[in-house]
Amino acid sequence: MGLTTVAAVKSFLSIESTADDALIASIIGAESELIEAYIDRSVAVKPWSDIFGGGGNCEHRFRQSPVQAITRVMIDGMEIAEAGEITERGYLLDDGRLLLFGYCFAWGRNNCRIDYTAGWTAVPEAIAHACLELVSYRYRNKDRVGLMSKVSPVGETTSFSQKEMPDHVRLLLNQYRRVVR
Repeated sequence: MGLTTVAAVKSFLSIESTADDALIASIIGAESELIEAYIDRSVAVKPWSDIFGGGGNCEHRFRQSPVQAITRVMIDGMEIAEAGEITERGYLLDDGRLLLFGYCFAWGRNNCRIDYTAGWTAVPEAIAHACLELVSYRYRNKDRVGLMSKVSPVGETTSFSQKEMPDHVRLLLNQYRRVVR
């Protein structure tokens, strides 16, 4: 899934020609993958499974977020139902974590499993803009791949950045970066 569109990039760069549409689409795909790797999460809603050894606690923080829905919770092969409220036995989703009531994640090796969907139903604006900026940066610099500096005929030297991504793009993405707890 691309995190921006060819039309958005062309509008941002004031490009009217269709000559580079395939190139721009290719850059969007590559930079979208780079962004997802950088933030260490998938942006699109996808199914996930957390399989882990219980430690006797009653709370689980998901490996992916934001969680959209929980499809199954199992402990030692027993399926746990969703609780209607905190006075009932079962599980509830609360602020990005799963809470158990009347149960705990029993000690064991890979004896607990939570199946769920996580991701954003729409690409967050800051991520879409970061992708737009990154694709535009790559497109503008396509003729300078691997070039660190250039000397003009009058002896002036121009240096080019070799960064993976510009600092302002990194700042936009840092707020979505998955943090290991």
